[in-house]
Amino acid sequence: MKDNDADPIWLGVAYGGLAFGALAVAAPKAFSRMYGLKGDGNLRAIIRLWGTRTAVLSGIALSVTDAATRRRLALAIAGMDVADAALTLTAGPDVPAHTRVLGAATSAAFAGVTGYWVSQQD
Repeated sequence: MKDNDADPIWLGVAYGGLAFGALAVAAPKAFSRMYGLKGDGNLRAIIRLWGTRTAVLSGIALSVTDAATRRRLALAIAGMDVADAALTLTAGPDVPAHTRVLGAATSAAFAGVTGYWVSQQD
């Protein structure tokens, strides 16, 4: 892959993260309902923080044109997604099981696709 080319998998993960993060920032109530949570103001604030982080990292991912930098960034993002999945799955019993599973599955899916993309690079 040339330094300034991005393939469909990379673009899909980056745009997907951007959209997911933007949804969390713009509509935290809808986001919490999507995961089966009854979000109070505190939870909505944390959802927005997570969404901001996700959207910013995805925006950075879209702006990177150097292949080596893109690969390093992808590894960091995949690692963050693995950590998010593990932390979500092992959240306490006060978090509904279906919420833990769905949240962990979402993060694991992003990590898996990103990891796959990294494995396909030179």
